[in-house]
Amino acid sequence: ALNDLPSNCLVATLFGEQDKANQQAAIAPAPEGMRKVVLTTNVAETSLTIEGIRIVIDSGKRRAASYNLKTGVTELTTQSISRSSAVQRAGRAGRIEPGVVYRLGSKQTFERRNSHDNPEILTSDISQLMLEAKQWGANISELTLLDTPTTQQCTQAMSLLTMLEAIDGKGKLTKLGSNMLGFGADIRLAHMLLKAQALETELPGIYRLALYLVALLESRINSANELSLALHSQQQRPHPVFKQQLKYWQSRLKVTDSNSELNTEYLGLLVALAYPDRIAKKRGNGYLLANGAGADLNTDYWHNDDYLAIASMGGHKGTRIFAATALSPFELQGYLPHLFTSLTRCEFDEKTARFIHQDEVKLGAITLTSQPSKQKLDKTERAKAWLNLFTKHGFALFNEQPDAQQLLIRMSLASQFMPDTFPAISEQQLIKTADDWLGVYLQDIKTLEQLKKFNYFEALQNCFDWTQQTALKTLLPLRLTVPSGSNIKINYQLDGPAKLSVRMQEVYGLTSTPMLANGKLPLLMELLSPGKRSLQLTQDLAHFWASSYRDVQKEMKGRYPKHFWPDDPANSAATNRVKSKM
Repeated sequence: ALNDLPSNCLVATLFGEQDKANQQAAIAPAPEGMRKVVLTTNVAETSLTIEGIRIVIDSGKRRAASYNLKTGVTELTTQSISRSSAVQRAGRAGRIEPGVVYRLGSKQTFERRNSHDNPEILTSDISQLMLEAKQWGANISELTLLDTPTTQQCTQAMSLLTMLEAIDGKGKLTKLGSNMLGFGADIRLAHMLLKAQALETELPGIYRLALYLVALLESRINSANELSLALHSQQQRPHPVFKQQLKYWQSRLKVTDSNSELNTEYLGLLVALAYPDRIAKKRGNGYLLANGAGADLNTDYWHNDDYLAIASMGGHKGTRIFAATALSPFELQGYLPHLFTSLTRCEFDEKTARFIHQDEVKLGAITLTSQPSKQKLDKTERAKAWLNLFTKHGFALFNEQPDAQQLLIRMSLASQFMPDTFPAISEQQLIKTADDWLGVYLQDIKTLEQLKKFNYFEALQNCFDWTQQTALKTLLPLRLTVPSGSNIKINYQLDGPAKLSVRMQEVYGLTSTPMLANGKLPLLMELLSPGKRSLQLTQDLAHFWASSYRDVQKEMKGRYPKHFWPDDPANSAATNRVKSKM
């Protein structure tokens, strides 16, 4: 768009991966009598000074690497910048002489921006950092960081490092993991190159192919989605950037190239070595990845291929495949046996009301084979199936159980008000840990009807030990004895006060509202008529007796003349009888 500027105007570009000569040209002052326009990425937000710049035009956007936790892919996305970044950009003008900044957008848009950019550690793939920490002899949680990665980031990094054989099942650094760090490359590509080198004797030509693939992936040249076509294309008519990358790797690894045709037979294996989490199986109108994410169907390639190894993906939702090749997952088993898991799956199918009992082979989230199990369905497997059903439906799976539901609320309140005495209890936490407290109670249940009728009160109660159960009955009792001698049930709720519904005559003589949980939980008293109609809601009984009780007394004496309506209820005897039987 700037091609039609006057001849006295120079246009320069400035970005991170640019060669040094062009960078220096962008930074250097314009020649005498010339003006200069510099088009730059946010690399110029640093302390870099470009001489002679008096005007900054700020687009308010940036291209930044963003890690998609769902797909496990890092991709460049266009993002709005923060206010601090905008201030930094404005500072590029006038560093040496007065200057001005023009921001593309309204003042209101600027004020709505985030104050600062999110810390990069919270938007990045931390697998390499985690591996480096293990090399130092520490876990990420032990490092003093300004911002700590999220649990989801750590879980995903651990999963990837396990798939790359960099750590073992106990989370310890392996020899291969240590070698990958010393390789000086992205750990995915390092894993592929080291494994290819070890496999060269068994699979001749795989190491050479690996070098070509690394050069292709690192050069990021737009080419065919099918990697084998892209590699053949570069071998015949290499792009300068690809040629440079290939020469670098051949020189570094001391590999002499030949002019023979590439043997792409092992391409699927190589991609799987670098991207085991992106092995994909065709599913409906897309693919299911080993890491559990989804990818879109490509209409141009792989029509007859059920399985792919994906090297590059991204796009608007992170689900578009940019580079991949077909593979047979079963051919991987001899080279990557740790990726495969044999298990017996037992589930209850609600539609058919029958158990599904299958022997399966899985690769991450992908089910490779599934057939009726040769093992007899025992009560332990059946209990697991019921637990899966409970995880799906939660407590709604069981029939209505007021006592058990009230117990759950009381236990949750106890852990909320007295965390030092009671362990944390919540509905969501109980669903997650159902195997610990519920599983053993489900082993003898054989039908869905039996399961729905199961009373989970005892199982739930045993989440507290005997001392805690005793304390719960004292601090948050299920029932409260009122002055009349009646034992009235309390109705608890997670948000708000507990409620006691009782006939007014039964609490005469009670001068203050009872306290729960050592005074931490208020009690709402619903005072009822003899016919159990609500007359008053109060959390201050003494105030009610001294104030609006008179109005209630006047109305009730006429409606219920046989019942006791004293003038001084605070000092009168409580009763659950009519006057003639008192």
